Order: sequence, then structure tokens, then C-alpha cells
Amino acid sequence: SCGTPANTAAATAPQMLTIGVPEATVAGTDLGIRQVMATQSLEGLTQLTEDGRVVPRLAESWKWENNGRRLRVTLREGITFHDGTPLTSELAASILREAIARPGNQNRYPSFRDVTAVRVDGTRELIFDVSQSSAFLPENLELPLSIGPETIGTGPYQVVKNTPTEIVLEAFDKYHK
Repeated sequence: SCGTPANTAAATAPQMLTIGVPEATVAGTDLGIRQVMATQSLEGLTQLTEDGRVVPRLAESWKWENNGRRLRVTLREGITFHDGTPLTSELAASILREAIARPGNQNRYPSFRDVTAVRVDGTRELIFDVSQSSAFLPENLELPLSIGPETIGTGPYQVVKNTPTEIVLEAFDKYHK
């Protein structure tokens, strides 16, 4: 672990942590060090806790309406992507519509099959219309949001270098937490 130097001047200098991850034996971009990169740079609307409960992340709150056929999600204020783009309901809806339409995501996040529309209501609210009650939709909204290359997210660290041999992350000074 990183120790804290006794000298205060040295404590203000940037700290570096090098992480070694064994190569994955299965092909895939979400394994090994790329998985570490994603967990530090990308976030979803929700996240799962250690005990499997869903809690807000980029979402501030959510509530079911229309007898469980509509989920209204309120986004946190002041969220920005690493390139300075603000997270708005319109941008989030666009990202999610595209992600929900991908067959691979429908297998990974099964409640996406029930989503019939993703709409916006103002600058901070998303509305998910579903074909049937879908208790797992808030859980599946842990899908990481990104814009442009898959490394531009809202997480506490931003990717500054991403090559086949090296990935470098730096603290994101505008992180919302």
C-alpha cells in the first residue's frame, strides 16, 4: 500500500501506484487490467453493493410509476465526463438507447429486453417504459456509461494512456464525489 511521508512537502507530490494483473486466459476486453481500468474510469446510473443491493451512483434516485411499467430516474447534478461534457438526461438517454439495442447487452442485462422506450423529462430525469414489470432494471442500470472511445467516463480516474502494453490513469479533479 502507499504510505504517507512524514514530510509535508513530499506529501503534496503526486503518488503513483503500479498494478500488475496477470494476462487473462480468455479473450475479452473486460478482463484483466482492462477490467480494472473500467471500474476506475466508468460509472453506471446504479451500482451493486457487496450484499447485492442496488444503490444510486450517477442516479440520485428512482421510482416506479404506472403500476411498475415505468421507471423514472433522476440524475445527480454536476456530473461531467472526463472531456468536460456534462451528463444530461438527453445524453444519458442516447447512450442507454444504443446500449439497450445491442444484443450482447440484452444477454448481459436481461431486463433490457423489457425496455420499450427511454425518454427524457427535463435535464435530469430519464423515463424507462417497460413492457412488463421488471424488478431488475435498476440493478441492470449499473451498465457503465461512456462517450466517444469507451474510456471517456465519469469515474474518479481518467484514462490518459491506453496502449496494448500500458494503461495510465490519473485522478479526475472534477469527480462528483
